[in-house]
Order: sequence, then structure tokens, then C-alpha cells
Amino acid sequence: MAAEYRIICVCRRADGHVRQIGYSARGSDVMYDDLWTVQQAREAIERGHVLYMLDPATGERSELELQDGELRPSPGHGGDKTLDDLPPCG
Repeated sequence: MAAEYRIICVCRRADGHVRQIGYSARGSDVMYDDLWTVQQAREAIERGHVLYMLDPATGERSELELQDGELRPSPGHGGDKTLDDLPPCG
């Protein structure tokens, strides 16, 4: 069964690349339920789950999709935020 997960924060490697993402199954913008590796997030999308971010300034929703193996906001889903714009988990 497909579900929706709000992505609210990221953990970075020493070189600045995203290594994990924090998600909320309830849509919370404050506390994440758990962390996924980037690979686990890719697999969730491949299984049909919806991963999304909300722009805090506008409230616009951006769904993530796989583009060349990378997680990117879908064109036309509103907002211009990327994973790089999310705060650190912690």
C-alpha cells in the first residue's frame, strides 16, 4: 500500500552531500519519525510511495521523483526548494 511521507530534514556527509533524509509519516514539520538513506528513499519512490517537501514560505508542495538516479522535486508540483534547502536533522 502506497503512503505519503513529508521530508523535513537531511543529514550530510563531510563533503556536504546528502546521506540521509528525515521523514514524517504524519506530515509533521517539527519532528521526523525516522531517517532513510538516499537509497532507501529511492526504493520507497520505486515502490509507489510519495515523498514530498513543503516550502515554509509559501506552503507549496514539491513531490520528489527520481531523475538520473537523483532525488529531485518534480517539475510542475510547485515550489522551487530542493533537498539542499532543508535544515539538518538533529
